[in-house]
Amino acid sequence: MKLFAIILLSMVGSAVGGVVSYERCGGVGTLTQLRVENCNGTTCRLNPGTPYLAEGDLIPSTASSQLHLRVTTTYFTGELVIIDTDLDNPSVQPGLTYVIKFTIVPNDVLAGSTLPIRAAISDVTSGRVEICAHFQVFINFL
Repeated sequence: MKLFAIILLSMVGSAVGGVVSYERCGGVGTLTQLRVENCNGTTCRLNPGTPYLAEGDLIPSTASSQLHLRVTTTYFTGELVIIDTDLDNPSVQPGLTYVIKFTIVPNDVLAGSTLPIRAAISDVTSGRVEICAHFQVFINFL
């Protein structure tokens, strides 16, 4: 899956897309909401080659001077790393809400597949996971 990451930290909320159902997979911080452009509900239906902005509202548990974003999926039996990068301008304080943004561009090779997208944000220095959440996508046929 080809992905271009636009990573932003902000203290202002956004309404880019519909609210997406997600499940936590760990972390000591709080994810209050996950939104994906042109998507609502339990499974996002995405078109290959189309960029989709995803946003998550993070409330970190502790201060951090550098955060890391890792986005993966499972295809057949293997994990595919989509994004694995340190966030720009990532200094955060506990108790405040920050908006994490990244863009998903599905590859047509995955058309017809339902995939879990897993996003984890961690502190670079300690490795402590602030949030981990996953949501489902279906890649449409064109």
